[in-house]
Amino acid sequence: MMTTEERLTEIFFPHATPRIEKARENQNIDFVHYTSAEAAKAILENGEWWMRHSSTMNDFQEIRHGLKCLNRGRNAHLESLNKLLNQASSGLAERLERDLPRWVRMFSSDTFLTSFSEHYRNKEDEFGRLSMWRAYGGMASVAVILNKQTFLGASDLLKIYGSPVGYLNEGDFVEEFERLLNSLSKNIDFLRQQPQGELYRFMFNVYRFAILCTKHPGFSEEKEWRIVHSPSNDLGSPLKTKIVSLDGVPQPIRVVPLNGELIERAAMGISNVVDRIIIGPTQYPDAMWTAFVTILKRAGIPDPEDKVSVSNIPLRT
Repeated sequence: MMTTEERLTEIFFPHATPRIEKARENQNIDFVHYTSAEAAKAILENGEWWMRHSSTMNDFQEIRHGLKCLNRGRNAHLESLNKLLNQASSGLAERLERDLPRWVRMFSSDTFLTSFSEHYRNKEDEFGRLSMWRAYGGMASVAVILNKQTFLGASDLLKIYGSPVGYLNEGDFVEEFERLLNSLSKNIDFLRQQPQGELYRFMFNVYRFAILCTKHPGFSEEKEWRIVHSPSNDLGSPLKTKIVSLDGVPQPIRVVPLNGELIERAAMGISNVVDRIIIGPTQYPDAMWTAFVTILKRAGIPDPEDKVSVSNIPLRT
């Protein structure tokens, strides 16, 4: 039987829920993180995953794109939305309208993210995805295949939250916002039974993921998922801030540890997270294979020889 949390998730996220369920149930779908061999080595040897500040994403315009889409969808349906929200809980619409500008500032200036892509075992285990090899990691790149169950949904212990990325333009978003309104309307009696704080929390996350997890349709082949964390909102998180220099740019990151008692309770230990590795097209496949087998062995991951493979896409020089 569906829990209240699950039903509210289904109501407030009609676009994302089918994709979450597909990823959860389809054994052919894994998650993958394409990165440089150096970054993959650091993740495994240091036992930590880095979340980058939203302003350092490959294209910071992504947040502006998400905000433009949200504004277009809201403006097209604002009267109907506010009517439904107040039917569910008196004064909810006004409370949300008052707080939204503060949230938008937080999403832009106080949010950290990490990204994964869907990986299809039957198509991509042998080669990986050529477009991702080209985009990430350079001439020594690695695809870290992850245990998707670890990243589906949310981790309240760590205060990190996941969502698939929606590949939408502004017109698409107007249609998706209409789907949300229809979902709220069909379930209004159930929503009336919920505390206003819960409805407020879900609408906060509707806006949060709309802004942070909406990309231009031209990127749709990436099949991206994002994990997000906002320190000023996600209070009580054990994640620590570290200042690092990446590509010569000093910047803050949030560190997700992959060991320790709390991490084991959250099923985020390194042996839970890392399933296998594909080494990308490179001039040095044998050396990299040996190196990553050794790194996995030292990290305590069993049978490392069976968990490292090399993409056989020919390297162009």
